[in-house]
Amino acid sequence: MWNPSTLDVKATRFVSHYPIWSITSDRVGFGFDARSNDFKLVRILTSELWLPNQEIKQEVQVHSLNCSSLKELFVDLPYGFLNQKKSTLYRDGVFYWYADSGGRDNVLNDEIVAFNMGEETFRTALVPNEYCVGNNGNCRHKWWWWRLVTELRHCFAMIFFPSKEQTTFIDIWVLLEFGVNESWIKLFSIGPTMDLGRPLGFWRNGNLFTENKEGHLVLWDPFTGKFKNLKIEKPNRFLEVFQYKPSRRDLIAE
Repeated sequence: MWNPSTLDVKATRFVSHYPIWSITSDRVGFGFDARSNDFKLVRILTSELWLPNQEIKQEVQVHSLNCSSLKELFVDLPYGFLNQKKSTLYRDGVFYWYADSGGRDNVLNDEIVAFNMGEETFRTALVPNEYCVGNNGNCRHKWWWWRLVTELRHCFAMIFFPSKEQTTFIDIWVLLEFGVNESWIKLFSIGPTMDLGRPLGFWRNGNLFTENKEGHLVLWDPFTGKFKNLKIEKPNRFLEVFQYKPSRRDLIAE
């Protein structure tokens, strides 16, 4: 763990019951438990033991910063993996992952998996209309779409955009009540346009961070339709935008 405000660094040791060669996914989430005034780190590890029956198992462990302790949670998460590249989100004591079915027979749709830092419990919500989102209602295979988990004006939101098109069009959805699939609302669609690149997430005023075709970080105002080039170039393959709230909390347990 690293605190950018204090530059403190702390290594956290997790121990797995499964052989390292069987581990196919290792995901983490970090957040604050207001009940106990404690920061927590949760780790979800996926193991695929191919012999004898291609069994998929998961370990869930929670590290407490206050106690510097590690606890294992015995829960069933029916997913092949939780894909960090398809984005994560932390808000109000809950950490969210975009969860991929991974082709498992008992999971037909991708979902959002949420971990409550205070209760140390999981909840899920289905992704909206994932096989037929956008493109004027024309159905497209889900693997043609990128999905981004984000927050829009204190609401849980998702952005859908095609991964194999020259022009970009973007669908914006918000979830009014987590776990209630009928509460997904499609706010609006953007495009098609040649100017808008890969979306990265919303700013607090509702403006959208995107990466343009030249690889620069751009801020787009959905109310005026204007773009502002922030003159930041991507250092390698991707630009990413993350939430950050300064904290002077020491990473060493008190």
